[in-house]
Amino acid sequence: MTKEQSHSDHLHAEGIINKDELTEEHLKAIDSLSKEEVEQIKKINKTIQKTSPGVGIML
Repeated sequence: MTKEQSHSDHLHAEGIINKDELTEEHLKAIDSLSKEEVEQIKKINKTIQKTSPGVGIML
């Protein structure tokens, strides 16, 4: 993730969330997460994708 890219932008680019389906409040909450929390979401999503393709994390 680049320093200019928000957490929500990064997770959207990774295909974990769809920013178009989230409210501004949801995006603010995601962007307030720590870098470690975002990395944890990415790891969880990767595990889910391995065990059940086509399933994402609903935030």
